Amino acid sequence: MMVSVALPDRDPDGDRRLVLTASHAGGVLSHEAHVGAGVYVGVDLMAPDRWCSVSVRTVDDVTEPLLTTLIGDQAVQGLRQYAHTRPSGDGDPTPDSLAVDPGGAAPWIRVAVVDALDRWLHLPLDQSLVDAERGVSRGWAARTLPVGAAARVIVLGEGLQLARRASGDVVGYLRTLGSRRRAVPSGLLAAVRHLMQGYAELVAEVSGPDRELAAVLDTWRHVCDRICAVDSDEAAVGTPTLGPIGTPHLPSRRSRLASMIDPRQIRARVFAQSSDPTAAEVTMADTRVDDQPAVLVCVPAFRRTLDRQVVPRLLVRLVDSLSADPRGMAVLTASPTPTGRRGRYFEGIVPLRGSGVENLRADVCDALSDVPPARGDTDEALQGARRATVFLGEWRRLLALAQLPTAVTAPARWLRELATRLEPKDGGPTRPLFADGPSPDDLQRLAAASDVELLRRARSLEHEDHHSAAAGLFALAWGSGRLLVAEIAAARSGAAR
Repeated sequence: MMVSVALPDRDPDGDRRLVLTASHAGGVLSHEAHVGAGVYVGVDLMAPDRWCSVSVRTVDDVTEPLLTTLIGDQAVQGLRQYAHTRPSGDGDPTPDSLAVDPGGAAPWIRVAVVDALDRWLHLPLDQSLVDAERGVSRGWAARTLPVGAAARVIVLGEGLQLARRASGDVVGYLRTLGSRRRAVPSGLLAAVRHLMQGYAELVAEVSGPDRELAAVLDTWRHVCDRICAVDSDEAAVGTPTLGPIGTPHLPSRRSRLASMIDPRQIRARVFAQSSDPTAAEVTMADTRVDDQPAVLVCVPAFRRTLDRQVVPRLLVRLVDSLSADPRGMAVLTASPTPTGRRGRYFEGIVPLRGSGVENLRADVCDALSDVPPARGDTDEALQGARRATVFLGEWRRLLALAQLPTAVTAPARWLRELATRLEPKDGGPTRPLFADGPSPDDLQRLAAASDVELLRRARSLEHEDHHSAAAGLFALAWGSGRLLVAEIAAARSGAAR
């Protein structure tokens, strides 16, 4: 496998990383994860079995063992030599190529994929289960490194920190799982057991007692014998119970204008993005501050409990859709639930620079985002990102629900509805929903299979031939892209309502 090599930026304030880029560059649902010790791995959730990029600032004794698992020993030595002999002239160096062996990369790709799902997956996930999986995936990846290697110690430390932080809520989830008389689906039980194995292996890496990790394993030993599993294959196909992730948010009648959330500007599960990619969620209304014109911006929150790390970074900026000029910026703050509204909202008052609110777009974002604001809601890159995130959430939710015998669905009908809902307005049924994504016709052809066959394939995610011609979209949840414990748990929780 040949990859291109880009040398560090010579600007002392620049990124200054060596970057290896595969020929399959990442698409809309890409994410670059820091997997540990200063090594970054880029993955694309539409191709989660391989990395798109590997980057590092320095090839040294710390990073070399980790890089070896990602690109092979020969490539590491070539990269080290290449970095030491890079051109010294001014200007951007010409990228070169390097042969890599990614044969040992799978555990590290899984680390990056779990982080990418945490970033992009807009579903009602239990964050503690996500963080627990982020922790144990780092533990498994670290065990591929030599004992005593500095990178192993660093990555294990990060995995332990995540697993410990999640432990309290994981204990609570296990107790809830063990207290219910209703049988636990075999798919969920297998996923939880896999997570518990990860906790056990993290404990084995710790010298001395570890209260947080021990609490998880002690609780699991206490409840596991009381859990009765039921096989997904025992369920029959019935009428559909699968609706959209959420209902489209409609602007209030007092609001004169509305804008769409840009999922590139904010991680998933902060704002309540609509299940209809053409529906606006952000509302704007005229107001005044100190007798000067201003705009009141209101954004629905994903859930009542807010992410305390992200909330202080939330901003809104007004953009002129004709000129792309900025017209004002303000901090978004969480407001108490207004009378007559469900859930939490973020609000901000933006003093208006210039006159009038016509042609304005409200861009809500994380202050750390480096994505420039879209000029208007019809911007194709924005629309593609919205279709991509809705597809990702809906598709993986279907695969998770298929693991639950009590959540019987009619997947063919659901796929046809999804194809219609996501079809680009100006492209027709053969145009991909987003770059590297399926087209509406692809979903319709998949829907042509019987419900029984679709559920069989969805329930056999770990048993199919990943490279067969029939793999298709199902391969997005195989191997490194397999379902999170939190996804199956969320599907079960939603089906129980």
